[in-house]
Amino acid sequence: MPLAEGTFEPSHWEEHTVHEVDDGPKLTRADVQNRYAGDLAADATLTYLMVYLGEEGSFAGFEQVTGRLGGHEGGFVVRHDGTFAHDMIRGTLSVVPGSGTAGLAGIEGSGSFAVRTGERAAPYRFEYRLP
Repeated sequence: MPLAEGTFEPSHWEEHTVHEVDDGPKLTRADVQNRYAGDLAADATLTYLMVYLGEEGSFAGFEQVTGRLGGHEGGFVVRHDGTFAHDMIRGTLSVVPGSGTAGLAGIEGSGSFAVRTGERAAPYRFEYRLP
């Protein structure tokens, strides 16, 4: 499988509390605009659902990615799953089956990212296959 590497960086982040319990978990929703650079050159719209457990937590989200990958133009949806704790944010990425469009129709793939809290650009690694 080809390997795509680069960074993504949010250009917009809007987060709202969905539910909060005194001395307990807080649930939030974040609407995010990302820009990917490197082997994947794309703009993306992402919605996260997050749970804060003090200074730690977890997140899940879906991201519509539109751009160029491996010489092919199109789009696909990526599922994000991850955690944040101490000074690190770590996540996995997986293409939603059947979500590829145009030159990226039929794409399969998965990857990961890790970034220190407060850094804007997150390095990603993403293995993919096109039909």
